Amino acid sequence: LETSNEELQSTYEEAQSTNEELYTSSEELQTSNEELQSTNEELRTVNQELSVKSSELETTNLQLKAINDRLLHEIEERKWAEARLEIERAKLATIFRSQPNWINICSLDGIIQEINPAGVLIMEGHSPEQLIGRSMRDFVLPEYRKEIDKCVSGINDVGEFHAIEVKISTFKGNVRWLEIRPVLIHLDNDELRIMSIIVDHTERVLTQNQLAERQQELAHIMRLNTLGEMASGIAHELNQPLSAIANYIRGCELRMKGDGCSEQEISEVMQLVSTQVKRAGEILRYAKDFTRKDQDIEWHEHDINAIVHETLYLLDTTEQFKQIQLSKSLYANPIMVNVNKIQIEQVLVNMVLNALDAIREAHPPGSGMLQIRTERLDQHQVKVSVIDDGIGLPEDYASKIFRPFFTSKKGGMGMGLPISSSIIEAHGGKLEAHNNISQGAIFSFTLPTKGTQRP
Repeated sequence: LETSNEELQSTYEEAQSTNEELYTSSEELQTSNEELQSTNEELRTVNQELSVKSSELETTNLQLKAINDRLLHEIEERKWAEARLEIERAKLATIFRSQPNWINICSLDGIIQEINPAGVLIMEGHSPEQLIGRSMRDFVLPEYRKEIDKCVSGINDVGEFHAIEVKISTFKGNVRWLEIRPVLIHLDNDELRIMSIIVDHTERVLTQNQLAERQQELAHIMRLNTLGEMASGIAHELNQPLSAIANYIRGCELRMKGDGCSEQEISEVMQLVSTQVKRAGEILRYAKDFTRKDQDIEWHEHDINAIVHETLYLLDTTEQFKQIQLSKSLYANPIMVNVNKIQIEQVLVNMVLNALDAIREAHPPGSGMLQIRTERLDQHQVKVSVIDDGIGLPEDYASKIFRPFFTSKKGGMGMGLPISSSIIEAHGGKLEAHNNISQGAIFSFTLPTKGTQRP
């Protein structure tokens, strides 16, 4: 029994120890449960966060997919753009090479960096290397170098510059007339360059010069023809002073033979002779000046009233005004014009002779009126008018009379008025014709006044 109690005591102690262990395990389990619950809460929170992140990631993925699609589209467009750009570059290169005008690509200081074949051809060179690295300043004639310098500085200041005309000397020494149109351009790398399109006007200028020479020759022929028509009048006018001179000299001879002539009388006669000689000389001088070639005449400033006076004097010496009444209504003060005096006189002579013909057709000899008028239109223009009371202009003539070879005169060349019109236009004016309100016609032309540059 005692042994059984000890065993029971021992069993009890073991059971108590086991209970303690179980209690401890229970506490540990409880702690583990709490930790597990906390972990579950954390996992639940993490899961919620993961769910949010997943939604955000899904949204981001959709955005990335859209961006990727857009990038792919942009890449395709860029490829097409680059392809089109290459095509355009090829076109521009073809245009650059085939352009008949000279094209220069220059640095901002005007040094040529690229040139098309037309430029080499215009310069009569054999390769672009002859021009690359040089400036247009090296090829223009000396008097145009300042224009090139002004052009380069101007294009750098404002990005564009008006066209300039220059003369150059080619590699073969020939002179050519060029028009330069520069503009500032941006290259692919955003660098600035000056591009100039240069047009060769040599053929046009030479043609214009030849046309002007032919026109001058024709105008000279017309003046000779006009003076030929007035030759009988000039001869008659010259005959008067020559006859007077002959009479004065014959009288002196008779007095000297009769010993009834004093030195005082001879001196007086010689003065009369001198006056007649001057008169004859003036007639010849006017006729000689009128027939001079235009190449011998320079442009100068003249009083338009003085030109009118000299023209009327020339016509008066040929007895053109014997059968009409001539009146002058000239501006009170001198009006200076920059002109070729002989050409303006030619225009006036042609206008007056046409008016005289119209008067003779409308009136019997000894009647008819002709008026010459000068007036200042404004500070920049003067107007000269020839007004007659002749037959006037038919309705359809006003638009035709300035055409070459159109004439209403028998045996007329039809070149007087066209030449006159071209002369006035070359002086910066305009020749017009219209009927007078009462009777006859008015032919008039305008001219720029002093201070206006020669056209």
